[in-house]
Amino acid sequence: MGPKLKIAELVIQRLNERKSPFLGELYGILHENTLIIVSFTLKYVEEQEEVKYRISENNFPTEIDLYGVVSCTQHIKKFTDNLPLDISNVFKDVVVTDNPILLSYGYLDKESNVQAFFNKNGVITATSYDIIPESEIWQQFVLVRLNIPLNFICHNVSQDKEDLIDNFSKKVSSGAAMFHVEQSDIYLTSNNAEDVSNGKGVTNVLCSESSSSPLLLYLKKICKEKNDTPVIVNVDVLMKTTCGKHFESSPKRALAIQHVTKIFEGIQGSLNLDSLIMFQKSKTEKHLYNALVDSVCRILKLVKQSFFIYENIPPEIYHFYPSYLGHFVTLVYPLNISDDDLTDSRKYVHIKFNLLCDRPIFRRSVKYSFQEKKNPEEILNNVHVGLPPSGINGTISMVQGTYSYFHYMHGNFNDNGWGCAYRSLQTLFSWYKHQGWTDHEIPTLREIQQKLVEIKDKPKAFLGSRNWIGSFEVSYVLDVMLSVTCRMLNVAIGESVADYAHDLANHFKKHGTPVMIGGGVLAHTILGIEINDETDEVKFLVLDPHFTGPDQLNIIQSKGWIGWKNADFWGKDAFYNMCLPYRKMGV
Repeated sequence: MGPKLKIAELVIQRLNERKSPFLGELYGILHENTLIIVSFTLKYVEEQEEVKYRISENNFPTEIDLYGVVSCTQHIKKFTDNLPLDISNVFKDVVVTDNPILLSYGYLDKESNVQAFFNKNGVITATSYDIIPESEIWQQFVLVRLNIPLNFICHNVSQDKEDLIDNFSKKVSSGAAMFHVEQSDIYLTSNNAEDVSNGKGVTNVLCSESSSSPLLLYLKKICKEKNDTPVIVNVDVLMKTTCGKHFESSPKRALAIQHVTKIFEGIQGSLNLDSLIMFQKSKTEKHLYNALVDSVCRILKLVKQSFFIYENIPPEIYHFYPSYLGHFVTLVYPLNISDDDLTDSRKYVHIKFNLLCDRPIFRRSVKYSFQEKKNPEEILNNVHVGLPPSGINGTISMVQGTYSYFHYMHGNFNDNGWGCAYRSLQTLFSWYKHQGWTDHEIPTLREIQQKLVEIKDKPKAFLGSRNWIGSFEVSYVLDVMLSVTCRMLNVAIGESVADYAHDLANHFKKHGTPVMIGGGVLAHTILGIEINDETDEVKFLVLDPHFTGPDQLNIIQSKGWIGWKNADFWGKDAFYNMCLPYRKMGV
């Protein structure tokens, strides 16, 4: 009997966004006789000559493998045993199962537009499937992250670098690595490696298959609560540097040293091999050890590919967790090659994953942050999440993506009474940073003033002052620092702000950026708008920068520093300007 089938909800969503034919590769993970399809990539992508990157299962966390094919046509196809050649060729690449999966997707079909089949020994059999949300997947897995420092020195020729990588891969595969699960007494060695320590916690992987194994107890401990986001398990490694009796024996011969004096071009550096594993909570030490070895081999293949393409430029490893995909993607970029110079390669990755090329998803600046403990001074992000409904039952349009909440007194800088527009600007700026459009740090209040002096909008005496700024100054700074264009809306009186409700709704739908509004002596940030056209009710989702307390979400939400406001929130007789920043386009 074959495995049960589940398809990630985001896979179905991505398929539904596709309105043209394609053939794709399906990637999944096996969990207790259930195959979970977590992603797909397009098999054929028109490639430009400048694109040198290639996507394969090595770019996924270990344990996610190629499991089959997805065929997208106008209408679902009822496949028979005589499969088209292109589908059969993909099946030949599936090595982890004898029963690969085939999905047929009809992009013009209104309902039941995905049909699943198993290829059981050449016989195509229809099968049912369940759709599984991303949160439910992470309740069954943890994310293991392995870090291995690798120092190297070699001739600056391709063969030397390939030999370096191949030899290290062979060394790890032969049992020369002992893996340590951080913050635990768990050490994993192979069954054919010498036990480098007979002390407490050293576990031979063949002896740990019981329900009371140290690893299972450890995972149960760190996953006490029902997690719907990745729980990170860090692993480091100890490498055996001497040969033992269980390793490959080499012929015994006298030591010979040859000293050749000549000038040669070499490359020296250090690599941090950083790999990921999507590991089942129910699996034990033996499975984890094998997965760790496999993950080293996978990441070395990506490093080898980078060395082959960029020759003597050391590679850097980056992990991304796009919300559009719901799984991690590992990419290797050459050191000191700018993001702008890698645009074509990133565009290829976007197209390969069937993602729009209108926003950065794989820039270095949007890499996944593995920070385990929250910094007490870390700024809160997306503080609107978890708010109760506004109550008017209208259509909501709001900010898309991540922003940070800046307010009075942040960073122990006293701007109480004059810095609200500066803080709103910082929140707007943070949106572009979180979305990957800049790696520039959020400008301080002084840096904002400095920019306005540099462009001659303000006199030199403005620098270091406590003078206010308004919506136009906000737009100037976004323009000069980020090359962002802003639309300005002028509202004669506060009670007319609601007249621009549909303008704001269209802005959030098209651009999704926070909006700064300034009027009278106050500035605020608008994050969304809700409109009930039947009752003519309007509510604004307002972020208030005048807050002076600690960054505690419960206080910020319960006291109304973020919340839905009625139209009368705006001063009735005040004059308002709104700054609506445009979203940039590209990868």
